[in-house]
Amino acid sequence: MSTVSLPSIKQLLATTNVLVAREKAEEKIKGEKFNLFSILKMETKENDTHSAFLGELLNPQGDHLMGSRYLKLFLAQIGDETLDPHSTKVILEKYIGPKRILKGAQAKNSTGGRIDIYLKDAKGNILSIENKINAPEQELQVLRYYNYKQEQNTVYYLTLNGESPSPYSALKLKSGYDFHEISYAHDILIWLKACQKESADQPILRETIKQYYLLIKKITGQMSDEHTKALHHQILSNFEAAHAIAANLNDARKALCEEIRQAVFKGLESALSTPAFNEMQLAVVLGNDVQHRSSQIFIIGSGQRDLLLAITLETFSGEGNFGGDLALGILDPPPHGSGFADVDGNTKKLGGWMINHKEIEDCDGLQANLSNELTIQALYTNATFKTEFVAHLVKETQQYVEEQYPAILKFLATNESRLSQYRKTLKQ
Repeated sequence: MSTVSLPSIKQLLATTNVLVAREKAEEKIKGEKFNLFSILKMETKENDTHSAFLGELLNPQGDHLMGSRYLKLFLAQIGDETLDPHSTKVILEKYIGPKRILKGAQAKNSTGGRIDIYLKDAKGNILSIENKINAPEQELQVLRYYNYKQEQNTVYYLTLNGESPSPYSALKLKSGYDFHEISYAHDILIWLKACQKESADQPILRETIKQYYLLIKKITGQMSDEHTKALHHQILSNFEAAHAIAANLNDARKALCEEIRQAVFKGLESALSTPAFNEMQLAVVLGNDVQHRSSQIFIIGSGQRDLLLAITLETFSGEGNFGGDLALGILDPPPHGSGFADVDGNTKKLGGWMINHKEIEDCDGLQANLSNELTIQALYTNATFKTEFVAHLVKETQQYVEEQYPAILKFLATNESRLSQYRKTLKQ
């Protein structure tokens, strides 16, 4: 049984706070707090930011005009000796055929999909990178990529901290043999540092890579080498206390997240029962709690018995799609065949799951993201901010309902017969 004491935990946290404060002070002095990727809210956009930037650096024909030098450094970092860097071409979102997901004993033969970063040389050697920032795993995804031109193809699974894919994605494939795990926190940071050094006489290129390097340090929670070493010393010197903190960190955050979800739910119940919304006859329904990756609040017609074209506010877990950012959208459950996404002006995300996606705006300069450390700390320590944050989510949702729900009502009314048949399909 653990004998860790509260004073030892407090001492470790106090020392860590000092190190974090020093890190922030040094960032300010060096001007490193100014980061274009962060300012443009591109930090966790998997394809538009990370795959695009990595793919450009890896491309020997890229606009960086450095030829294959960055690619050679990358191959050296991950220990790949199969690819010829001089003849390699890079393709983003490489289409390898329609998804063919098989079941049972035939599951191992599943194929198809789109590979995030695809490299192929003149001899036909292939390097496939599945880039996972915060997106959920897809069914048999790693397996499907492994099955593509298997004899020539080496598959890499890139995550923030070197996480392993589950059997849902990799089935029975073995890491280190059938595919390889690499991470932003280790492999990408080391590689970017080498790219900066290689670009010493190219100031704009060097500083752009440095901006991205600093972004990766931020999203992987890393500090300078000096402060990291000091933090490691404190952790190892107080390892029992550190272990207790680590074991309870996510549970503490999720307890606060669920508290926020319940407060927003009550706020929406009150806001949407006002005369302005009476004609819409809306009901506010709690979805999954924060123990689920997708944790939501739904808004549907009061007489509606399903979630077809429900407005959703998610995810309160801080772990789901869109890097954990809270977002609004219109839910179109599988097989996403209501037809609402095809109405002029509508857009769809997540393969059709969500229509007319809208990210929640920042609140008082803090991200509407319940995995963001600054947001979580402010929600717990600042009662005024907590009240404002809840009110902000309620207001954003109100405005979204005003904009979107009339079109939903019209679509439901004008397609009543077809949707009735479609609902029967959903229940089968």
